[in-house]
Amino acid sequence: MVYRKELDDGRRRWGMVCPSRHVRVGKLYKPNGGDCFAERRGWRLGYNSQRIEHSQRPFDKLSSLQRKLSQEQGWDAGLERPKGMCRRTFQRQLHRYDELDEQCALAVTRRLEFRS
Repeated sequence: MVYRKELDDGRRRWGMVCPSRHVRVGKLYKPNGGDCFAERRGWRLGYNSQRIEHSQRPFDKLSSLQRKLSQEQGWDAGLERPKGMCRRTFQRQLHRYDELDEQCALAVTRRLEFRS
């Protein structure tokens, strides 16, 4: 069922009511093999970030930062300041990149120590 809510500023917000839990939601899901639409919690679906192995997280964050800055992706790719980006903003992102790079190196070291 679709609903419409009038907001204080005169705008309207559209949404749906989950048929299984009867709560208002903005998005309904029907996973493979599902027989009806339901909200994420109705299907007990998690977020992608909840399924990522702990040791893989620094690599995913590093890749995300590289995508955000329109850079070549990869652990050892490095960063260049994008045209139009403030130097101070880039320095902050570069500092975050260095932190993530260290975490990636530590994760690789731990994995290699674990295997030997």
